[in-house]
Amino acid sequence: MRKAILLLADGTCFRGWSSSPPITAVGELVFNTGMTGYQEIVSDPSYHQQIVTFTAPEIGNTGTNLFDQESVHPQVAAILVRNLSPSVPHARSQSSFTSYLQQHSILCIQQLDTRALVRHIRRFGVMHAIASNQLLDLSQLRALLQSSTIQPSPSLVATHSYYEWTEPSHWFYPSSSYPCRILVVDYGVKYNILRLLKSFGASVFVVPPTSDISLWESLQPHGVLLSNGPGDPSTLHDCIHNLKLWLSKHASIPILGICMGHQLLSLAHGASTFALKFGHRALNHPTGFHRLVEISSQNHGYAVHAPSFAKITHFNLHDGTVAGLSYSPKPYISVQYHPEASPGPHDATYLFEHFLRLAIHHV
Repeated sequence: MRKAILLLADGTCFRGWSSSPPITAVGELVFNTGMTGYQEIVSDPSYHQQIVTFTAPEIGNTGTNLFDQESVHPQVAAILVRNLSPSVPHARSQSSFTSYLQQHSILCIQQLDTRALVRHIRRFGVMHAIASNQLLDLSQLRALLQSSTIQPSPSLVATHSYYEWTEPSHWFYPSSSYPCRILVVDYGVKYNILRLLKSFGASVFVVPPTSDISLWESLQPHGVLLSNGPGDPSTLHDCIHNLKLWLSKHASIPILGICMGHQLLSLAHGASTFALKFGHRALNHPTGFHRLVEISSQNHGYAVHAPSFAKITHFNLHDGTVAGLSYSPKPYISVQYHPEASPGPHDATYLFEHFLRLAIHHV
């Protein structure tokens, strides 16, 4: 075990230990309150260039496997935990979480006071930070942090070429089938979004976020899904322009926006977004309207100001921010949370079926 250090942009310092190879990582410091699903979190492209603090007291006790990956490789800059489990008593495990992190050169600092760290983030907000088990000199770390550029963007995680997705879910077997063509605009899409669409019988085509509209049109989609992804949505001018162009030419084709896709669809209609103090990153956030509540998986640092052109269908019941919109009579729906879960509850899986019904009507 090596000594390790976490230095925040405001000068606060936390110390711990690390069994990782010598690594220094910079990123945006955030926290996730989920008690499980750590492999899905680490491989979620929306966490690109982020240092993720896990609030659960122990992480790693179910190991890792190929089926829980949400992208080709881990996306986080580093992870911070109280205790990293050395044992893996789980039937689905194919390797330990420690081996997984070392294989992909992801820094893990353990025996950290994660409670004090999360209280600090909640009080002062998310901020940039540097973590290292390689350099322990504060002045060196401070200089590296100040000279670093941390700008997560879909262009860093999304596909660069069109492809068709063919793998269904390994656990979800719906009773209904919707044989339609779905175009997925990849801003950093999670694999489980694609798996669920395929499990419902759809043909799934994935395109880069700024690809030419002629490519989208050539695939002749019956519905368009705007995926999740990292970064500040208001800065993605090319993505917003592309979406506006599509909406002006194909207003009747159904759309489902998820997380970043929800924000970009709102921006394309003239809404505005704002940064949250410490974001929503958890597996148990209640969302809903009046007495109807869904427990949802969430991972975002931005939210949409309540627009006048769409009906609010869901609020985040923790802080009242907009969590879902309907653009009726246009066949567009969007949610700020993750109906595909992975990790998290399956309360909102019905949204995929609702979207696919709209798409089938367009066939």
